[in-house]
Amino acid sequence: MIDRSQSAPLTEAPTPGERPAGPGLARLVSLTIAITLLLALAFYPSIALRGDALMTQAVMPVLLIGIGGCVAHGLGWRPRSSIFAAAAGPFVAWPLTLAAFAFLVVRV
Repeated sequence: MIDRSQSAPLTEAPTPGERPAGPGLARLVSLTIAITLLLALAFYPSIALRGDALMTQAVMPVLLIGIGGCVAHGLGWRPRSSIFAAAAGPFVAWPLTLAAFAFLVVRV
């Protein structure tokens, strides 16, 4: 049985007048990054197959975790855990995703 006596109560939902009219610019950027990179991997899978296979296998999970963070942030998911909140935020998800994708595309 789960004991919820120690958990914090959920905050009340904002009234319609308090809600923003649409998603913020950062959320739109997160969704744009995620959709662009997912389409690039779907239509050009050779991006992930170039060069050293071991290095690609090390970078792809980082890329997919970053894309997952971008999707979560773009859709407005707000986790209770501070660790998940940081991972799904743009300050972690964007650099993680873009650095891993750049590493896959630009190989010296």
